[in-house]
Amino acid sequence: MGSPISLTTTPNNQFVYVINLRGGSISVIAAKTNQVIATISLISNPEAITITPTD
Repeated sequence: MGSPISLTTTPNNQFVYVINLRGGSISVIAAKTNQVIATISLISNPEAITITPTD
């Protein structure tokens, strides 16, 4: 994991998505357990993240 720079939660607050600036990835964290459940590799270094609800 790199340096966290931005985060957002899903509309139901079950998951937190964290951009890791130096790691070139996004960590997906289960909010209930505070455990990283997935890491998404990136080819660029975004500085912000948002989730748009579909409902």
